[in-house]
Amino acid sequence: MHSENSSFDLYHPGATVNIPCGDSINGHGDIDRFCLGYLASFPDVDFRVEHLIINRDPGQPVRLAMRWTMRATHGGWGHFGAPTGAPGYIMGLSHAHMVDGRVTQEWITVDEVAVWKQLLAHEVARDA
Repeated sequence: MHSENSSFDLYHPGATVNIPCGDSINGHGDIDRFCLGYLASFPDVDFRVEHLIINRDPGQPVRLAMRWTMRATHGGWGHFGAPTGAPGYIMGLSHAHMVDGRVTQEWITVDEVAVWKQLLAHEVARDA
């Protein structure tokens, strides 16, 4: 059993997702772990789709290009380590291929160095 809008609903069981740092993950377990790592770090996230383009052409998978942002507080243990309380702003790009209404392949781009810099700058300012 799974919850509404879980990776089971959105992603094909054999989906491949290319994530920041040049890694590739496959399947629901890996995709859930990646997403939960971000959500655990930023539990109060305000996720916004800023721009979305959908391309549908005969003989091709449905192709999506999305620009998105996240505003949140680094308030939990997750992908970005111990919580710092830092306000965070993350900009990202996602490109995906969909077949039969589920993602089969996705590319996610996030400048994680910029995220780490925000967290470190907050700690330095707090300790000054």
